[in-house]
Amino acid sequence: GAFDSIFNIPYALKGRAIDIGGGPHDANCAYVATRYLVDCVVYDPFMRNETHNQNVLKMASAKPFDIVFSISVLNVISSFRSRIDHIKLCLKSLKFNGKAVFKVWPGDGLKEGKETSSGYQSNRQIESYFDEIISVFGRNRVYFDRIEKAIICFNEQESYAKGSISL
Repeated sequence: GAFDSIFNIPYALKGRAIDIGGGPHDANCAYVATRYLVDCVVYDPFMRNETHNQNVLKMASAKPFDIVFSISVLNVISSFRSRIDHIKLCLKSLKFNGKAVFKVWPGDGLKEGKETSSGYQSNRQIESYFDEIISVFGRNRVYFDRIEKAIICFNEQESYAKGSISL
């Protein structure tokens, strides 16, 4: 599935991971932990309770993740601003030199967003989100993998604790 294709990408994906928008279950994280030896947690503002999500965000704040997954999330967010907020959360949850991987479900591929029986679907290919992701991560930190149909981002921004100064 989507996670196997992600781990086929020729970038070392190992360490701790967060699946942002990963849904109500831990099956994908359990699969990644068993098959790829990657510890994984899920954050999902719509499918997880507030306490769970706050605990995951505290984990990300205390020790940002090596890997961020955003699988079939951008394609179900109709609002540009909400997509940018999602991408910003992915970056904020990622440690320095960490990697974020974005994949989408292209729906019918007709590039016209519409409501479906299960909610909004953009029907767009992953390439169409490239500029939105670049606007958050920066041009030289975002790459498109044509084979796996994924956008891979590298966090090359150091984050500093509040009140710290650079010397």
